[in-house]
Amino acid sequence: MTAMPALPVLAPGGVARGPLPRLAGTRAAAVARALVPRTRTLVGGSAGAAAGVYPGIMPRSMLVEGLAAGVFAVLGVGFAVLVTWLWARMVRRPGGSPGRSRAGIATAVGCAGAVTAAVAWSAQWARVSALPVSGGHPSGGYWLGVSAIAAAVCVTVLGAVRLIRARPRAVAALAVVLVAFGSVSGAAALDGRPAADPAAATTMSTRSGGPGSLIDWDTLGDHGRRFVADTSHPGAVRAYAGLGSAADVSARAALAADDMVRAGGLGRSAVVVMVPTGSGWIDGTAAAGFEELFGGDVAEVGMQYSSAPSWVSYLFAPDDAAAAAGALISAVADRIDGLPAAARPDLYVYGESMGAAAGSRALAEVPRAREMLCGALWVGPPARFTDPVPARSSVVVNDSDPVPNWDPETAVRPAGGATGAAAPPWIPVVSFLQSSVDVITSRSGPPGTGHVYGDGQVRGLPACPGPSRTDPSVA
Repeated sequence: MTAMPALPVLAPGGVARGPLPRLAGTRAAAVARALVPRTRTLVGGSAGAAAGVYPGIMPRSMLVEGLAAGVFAVLGVGFAVLVTWLWARMVRRPGGSPGRSRAGIATAVGCAGAVTAAVAWSAQWARVSALPVSGGHPSGGYWLGVSAIAAAVCVTVLGAVRLIRARPRAVAALAVVLVAFGSVSGAAALDGRPAADPAAATTMSTRSGGPGSLIDWDTLGDHGRRFVADTSHPGAVRAYAGLGSAADVSARAALAADDMVRAGGLGRSAVVVMVPTGSGWIDGTAAAGFEELFGGDVAEVGMQYSSAPSWVSYLFAPDDAAAAAGALISAVADRIDGLPAAARPDLYVYGESMGAAAGSRALAEVPRAREMLCGALWVGPPARFTDPVPARSSVVVNDSDPVPNWDPETAVRPAGGATGAAAPPWIPVVSFLQSSVDVITSRSGPPGTGHVYGDGQVRGLPACPGPSRTDPSVA
C-alpha cells in the first residue's frame, strides 16, 4: 500500500499551509546567473586581456590594440574552458566544471586589478621605450577606448558561442545564407573591380605597355601598371610582365627580359632585377630611388608570379617564389651575357620582404648570374632567409621592423638576434603572439619605421667588386 503524505498538524483555529513554491526571485536569479561570468571565464579572460595589452615593438592604434586585447581575452576564456574540461575528465567527474564561485566578487576584483596593472605597465613601457610614436604616447582616453573595443569583441564572440549552442540549426542556416550571398557578391565585385590606384595607360616607349611594347597594357595587372606608369625619370626603362602577359613563369620571364631589351635597357649603365612580393607588388619608392641613384641611366625589370599575398607565398609556396625569381634573373643575365664584355651593363638584384627571400634563394641556384652580379640588396627579409648574408649582398632592416624577427620558435625561446628597437621582456607564447600583431600592423607607420622603407634604402646597394660602367657608391 502506498504511504499517504503526512498532513500538516493544525493548531486550534489555524489554517493549513503546504510548502510554498519558490517563484519569487526565480527569474531575477536566472538572469543574474546568465550575466555573472563563471570563475574560469573571469580568470581566463583577464589573463588573455593582460596578454593582449602586453607591448610589442610597433605602436598601435586604439582599434588595433582593442581588437588584439579582445581576441586575446577570448582565447584566454577558451583555454580556461579546455583546461577545466580536461580536469573534470581526469578526476572522473563528467560534466563537472567550476561554477560561479561564492568568492566571485573577490575574483572579479582581483582580475580587474591584474588587467589594470598590465595596462599601466604597458603604458609606462611605451613612455620609456624607443617606440616611434606619432601624435604622442597613449593617454587615458586611449586605454578607455581599448577597453570598450575589447569588451565589445568579447561580448560578441562569447554571445555568438552561446547562440550557436542554443540554436544550432538556425545559426547554421543563417551561416549558409551569408556565405552564399558573400560568394555571389564577392565574385561580382572581383569580376569588375578597378585598380585600387588606377593608372592611365603609359605613352612612353621606355615602359612595358607603351608604344612598341611586346606586352599589352591590360595584361600587366594592377601592380604592374602602377610600376610602369611612374614618370619621374622618363629616360629610365621599366619592364614588367603580369600574370596575363604569358602562359607560364618561363614565358613571362623571357617576355619581360625581351621587352626590357626592346626598350633599350641593355644600353643603360645598370640593370636592376626587381623581385616582387607574392602579389607582384614592387616598392615604387625603391624603383624611384634606383633611378635617382643612377641618374636615370638604369633599366628595372620585374615579373608577377602569383596573385597571393606575401604571407601566403612565405608559408605555402616559397619554392614557387624562388623558381620565378630564378627564371627572371636567368633571362635578364642571358640577354646581358650576349653582349661584348665592354658593353655589358652592371647587373643588380633587389628584393623586399618575400622578394628578398625569393631572390636570395634564386641567386644561390643560378651560378652564371651570380658570377655576373655586381651586387644584391635585400630589404626587410623574413627571418633566416638571408642568414648568412650571401656574398656581394647587403641587407637593410629598419630597427622597428618585426618581419625579419618573426619566428614561431619565439613561442618557446627568446629570439636569437636583438632588434634595434626596445623590445619588452620575453614571455613564452605571449611574445610570439604579440610579434604576430606587430607584423600585421608593420606597414602602418611612416617611412623608416616598421616594414615601410623610404628612398634611402637604395644607398645600401653594394658596388661592383670589379670594373663596372657605374659605381652607385659615388653616384
